[in-house]
Amino acid sequence: MAFQITVRFGPTGHRYHTMQVQCDDVRQALRQVADEIPESVAAHADLVELRPFVDPDARTYLGEDE
Repeated sequence: MAFQITVRFGPTGHRYHTMQVQCDDVRQALRQVADEIPESVAAHADLVELRPFVDPDARTYLGEDE
């Protein structure tokens, strides 16, 4: 399953670092990205979000014909 991880960071103002990973489950995704987060991001991170990754070109939008 594909996951997208977004890390919010920044000592003043917020910036976002995103990563995509292919893993069997959420636990594996968290373990895989934990060591891949750059130290400069990890030092000032205050929020991490993990969600299934959906390719924007493959998703259906409201009002589109199916």
